[in-house]
Amino acid sequence: MTALVDVTVEGVGVRAAADRPPSGRAVPDGAGWVLVVHAVRAASGRLVPWDRRDPWGMIWRVPTDLGRFRAVPVTGDAEDASIATAQALESFDGRAFRHLAAKYRAPAVALAVREGNEAAVAIWRNGRTTEWTRVPLGDLTDARAVRLAVTRSIAEDAVGLRPSAAGTGQGEPSGRGSESVRISGWRHRADGGEEYRAVLSVEDRDDAVARLAAEGIEVLSLRDGAGGTEVVLLAPDGGGIEAGLRRAGLRISP
Repeated sequence: MTALVDVTVEGVGVRAAADRPPSGRAVPDGAGWVLVVHAVRAASGRLVPWDRRDPWGMIWRVPTDLGRFRAVPVTGDAEDASIATAQALESFDGRAFRHLAAKYRAPAVALAVREGNEAAVAIWRNGRTTEWTRVPLGDLTDARAVRLAVTRSIAEDAVGLRPSAAGTGQGEPSGRGSESVRISGWRHRADGGEEYRAVLSVEDRDDAVARLAAEGIEVLSLRDGAGGTEVVLLAPDGGGIEAGLRRAGLRISP
């Protein structure tokens, strides 16, 4: 069984994943459980994450088991709120989701947004395509039934997690389908920026570096490796890097 720890946020106890998922996974690619961030779409259109005053937030107070798949909600603390802001969650900023995945040791992070009588649900996992699905909510007073319905949708998407591919309509590059980048690690710098270790698989290394520079992505180091060109990249303004890589014509590979 997945180990859990209690985290108290403003006097409210929440449960967050703190260890590896069960060894007998029913879902491939290590997604036997998913961390769930809940949010509400306000009437103004603004995303409000982790709103415990809304009935939707009350529904996500406990984990939900579906066979050998588990959805584990997280309320978030001050650190989470400062990094995984509403804007970062809405745009699926890799920095915010990597923070949550690393902190709670989650193989994937689901965003479940209540929009009226429906939930818009999407799963983030580094280097994978993110797509929204919609789930009718029904009676919110039946918390267990609602959690099960949404968890089923999350589980179905988790089973279908797949590598990103050009032409998916998710901001992927066109015309350079054979050129890719694989992110192998990242770290926070003392100045607040972010460095990424990556491997480029490109036809023209100098051209790729120029395209990255045009997107504000600085190449701090570069050397040839057995699997391609090994680089250290600096994200512009300390923000996420995925969108810039795609605009530079590079497909993000797992």
